This record gives sequence, structure tokens and C-alpha cells, in this order.
Amino acid sequence: MDVPVLGIDLGTTNTCLSIKKDKPEIILVDNHKTFPSIYNLKVNLVGHEVKKYLTVDPKNTFFATKRLIGKKFDDQELTKYLRSLPYKTFSHVNGDIWLKGDKILSPVQVAAKILAFAKKKAEMYLKQPVKESVITVPAYFDDHQRQATKTAAKLAGLNVLRILNEPTAAALAYGLDKEGTVAVFDLGGGTFDISILKISNGVFQVLSTNGNTFLGGEDIDFKIKEFIRDKLKDKNISLEEGVLKKLAEEVKVKLSLFDKITVNLDKKEDDNFEEIEKINEKLDSKQTENFDNQNQIFVKNKLKHKFTVKRKDIEKLAEEIVKRTVKPCKQAIKDAKISKNEIDHVILVGGMTRMPFVKQVVKEIFDKDPILVDPDTVVAEGAAIQGYSLKNTSTHLLLDVNSLSLGIETIGGVFSPIIKRNSPFPTKKTETFTTSNDFQEEVLLNIYQGERPLVKHNKLLGSLKLTIPKMKKGEPKIEVTFETDPDGILKIYAKDINTNKEVKSELFFSSGLTDNELEGMLEEAQLNEEDDKIAVERLQLINKINKLNQNLVSDELKEEIKKENFDVEKVKFMLKSII
Repeated sequence: MDVPVLGIDLGTTNTCLSIKKDKPEIILVDNHKTFPSIYNLKVNLVGHEVKKYLTVDPKNTFFATKRLIGKKFDDQELTKYLRSLPYKTFSHVNGDIWLKGDKILSPVQVAAKILAFAKKKAEMYLKQPVKESVITVPAYFDDHQRQATKTAAKLAGLNVLRILNEPTAAALAYGLDKEGTVAVFDLGGGTFDISILKISNGVFQVLSTNGNTFLGGEDIDFKIKEFIRDKLKDKNISLEEGVLKKLAEEVKVKLSLFDKITVNLDKKEDDNFEEIEKINEKLDSKQTENFDNQNQIFVKNKLKHKFTVKRKDIEKLAEEIVKRTVKPCKQAIKDAKISKNEIDHVILVGGMTRMPFVKQVVKEIFDKDPILVDPDTVVAEGAAIQGYSLKNTSTHLLLDVNSLSLGIETIGGVFSPIIKRNSPFPTKKTETFTTSNDFQEEVLLNIYQGERPLVKHNKLLGSLKLTIPKMKKGEPKIEVTFETDPDGILKIYAKDINTNKEVKSELFFSSGLTDNELEGMLEEAQLNEEDDKIAVERLQLINKINKLNQNLVSDELKEEIKKENFDVEKVKFMLKSII
């Protein structure tokens, strides 16, 4: 039996799974091509079942945590965003962003829960164990964020064969039988990447990459939330943050289909937020003949009120955000040392590229119509292709690049790059440095990632200390070697040429968890596997009962399912008399 390698597009908003046999196929999760990257701490669940907890238990329902993984709490770019979240965040002892609900946990742990859920669903689909994976990340993810993703996979029981850049994965899925120069424009829920590749005789060579790890649909959702809040303020109507978030998502997606929509606040029955996903799947499979007047959104609310939102309203809100993709695209073209006329194909990736305004901006940037692929699945398919090729005879060669320069701090706080951005990886570069003070006994190497000339504007990745003999300044010769592996993760070697003494370090991401804590979490996941299955079964039973005619449900059964740890077998028996 072939050992499957799971391709995982671990997205900010949704996660997609794929496996390659004769060709890539998408693993359906609860009959959907993707599942929400959402985790609820209280019920310990991930996916579609958890979306309702955005409204009923927002403080324990963690979404869009990919934007926080490997990030520091004092990051100025995040301040406003953190305040807008319905769940609490705080600075851990190592300065990283952590999350606080009924318990505290890190974004790495949330990612691990999502990946463990993905692993379980893939095993159910394939009917065999899954242990190996290729996981995609934004091209602009730094060393810490890549390491954090690998740590999350380890917690989930997955061995990562490769961390693959999302645009590269998309190009791989699109271009196995293609030739030419391709631009991949990837605007997702939380991140933006632009990569330019040359495809020739099965060789995929990344020429350049650029982007922003904090630019995406979440930012547009925030503006739409404020827009709706202002519209309702005059009517003295306020909606909970979780309801507003869901509503903003629906407005955004529906206005990709219609020029205007009606938001209706007086629906009496349960709201159906999955309707949008079904419309998108129809769109992607070109079954768009009839949507049966679905250009309305219903929100469960006691007040009777409705209002109209036009596409141009949302485009005005989104304009500043979408236009922020222009500069990185132009820089990527410049770095690739080509003109935009030399680009043969432009591929759109990420759910945000469904927005007509985004397609319009992309056309203006590249002077050509972008190619439509399934933006939700193409990245996972590329990951599956790469996973298959790593275990079998490959028909292609992938040459990717690092997105940001890597270097050290020199005198005066100046950043000295050793591996420059858009250098292919794996790669190895060596530079020689000396001391700035007489009779130094040690040299401290501060390692940074970024493009600014001063280190204070770049990201500190870690430090390395080398003991040296006392000599006058300028006499010691210190050889510093930077090496990136196929995942784009950095190793550093520092060597005193006079004594031949060497120190080396792999810059492991500090998740704020000790090795013992990580091992404990792995053991806890294994020990609680059966309890987790029962928790899922309880939730499914509650949903099943809630969908029944409530006049048929006995008071005894209603009371039973209110208990936190009700007897599953007892409830199943009681259900038999109804169904």
C-alpha cells in the first residue's frame, strides 16, 4: 500500500486537504472542499461545527490565529487588530502573542488542533494512517513563523516533509504541463503573496517573491463590520461581535456575486451561514445558472429591520487594502529582472480573489486578464503534488527562494545581509567579520531578517555567542556561515579562524513551550483521543435533536442533553422512540 503524503493548505480563514494518486484530489471534510480554521477551547473542536460558537462563546473561539503565529505582542502592526478580536490576547513570558479563554494557549497550539483535525479527517477519508505531510505557508513567512508551523505539525502527530510557499504550490498545481513565466497573485484571509516563476521542461524556478503577512480578507471584514455597525447605529440596533463577523463575511462574498444585496434582520428561524459556501462551490464548478433569489442575507434578530448594501459600497471600503498589493507586485517584477509584458500568465489564488474589484486591480497591474483556477483548492493540490514527488520519482524540479534577507548586526546597529532576499534555497553563504574593540573575549552575533539598513527596523531571530582569544581589534577573523534548508529555515555557524573553534545553531522558534511541555501535549492528545471522539459525538447528537420537531422531544431528553457530559448511549436510546 502506498504511504500517502497529505498536502495541507493551512489558511487563515479555511484549511484545505489534498492527496495525489494518479492526480491530485481534494479530501472532502463534512462534504465541503475546505473547513474553517477555527477552534473552540471549551468543546475542544475544530471546523464547521465550531462556527456557531463565534456568536455563543466568542471568548473561547479562536479564529485567524495564523496572523498571530510567531508574532510578538508589542508588534505595532498588530495593536489595532488585537483590540478588534472578540477573544483576549496577552504577552507571554517570551514576548509572543498568546491567547486567553477559559485557559491560556498559544497560536501554535491552535494550529496543532487544526492540523490534528485535518489528519483525522484525512485518515477517515483514506481509511489508512497518515503520518507525513507537506504544509504550505505564505512566501513572506519569516523563519520563526515557519518553525512555528513545524512545531504545530509535530504536536498534531505529523512529520513535515516540506514547508512549501503557497504561491509556489499554486504554480505547481497549475503549471505541470505548462511553459512560460507565471505570476501568482495570492490574496487570502490574512496574508498576501506575489511570486513570479519561470516554468520550463518541468523546472519551476522562482524568480522573485514579495508580499505582506498582514494583509487580507480579515482587514476588509473589519471595515465592513464598522460599515454595518454605523448603518445600524441610527436605528439603535447593535449586534454581537461574532454575529457582525459572520455578517461581514457574507456581505463580502455575496457582493462578489450580486451588484446589491438586502440584509434582513427579522428572520425567525435559524440562520444558515453555510449557504454562502455552497454558492462558492457552485461557482467553482461553474453551476451558476440559478441561485433562486439568494441575494438576501437573513440574520436572526428580534427587531424587524432590513437595509441594502451595494457592491460599490464595499469596493470603496476595500480600495485602500486592495491597492496595497500594487507596490509588492511592481517590486516583484523589478526583482525578477523582467518587464510585465514578459509575464505569460497571471494566476489568482486565495478566496479574496473572487472579489471583482480585486480581479480589476490585478488586470491593471499586469495588463492582462488573470486566469481563473479554484482559489480554495489549488494550493493544497500543489502541496499534494510536491508530497508525492518527494516519495516517488519526480517529474519536476522546484527551485524556490527566501523572501527576506538574513544577516547579522554590525557596529552601530547596521544590518549586514549574508543571504540576500530572493536567493534560492537550500543555499549556503559565508562572510568574514572582525572585532570592533580591543581584547574582546567573546563575540555576540545577533541574527536578523529584513530589508532595512538598521537592525532596529528588522526582526531579531536569535543570537549566537563565540568565545575568542584576546587580541587587538581588527585582528580576529570570524567566519560566519548562514545555511537555509529546503524549508527555508536557517542554520548558523560561527568559526574563529585563528583557533578553528566553531559554534553552530539552528534557530528554533521559541513557542514559549518547553520540550517537556511539548512532549506532554503529545501524550495528552493520545490519552484524550477517545474522550475527544465522545465530545464530537455529543455535539452531533445535540445538533440532531435540535433539528427535530421540538414537540416530539421529551422534556427528559431536553434536560439530559443540557448536562455537560451526558451519557451518549442513553441519549441514543431515548432518540429511538422519536426517529
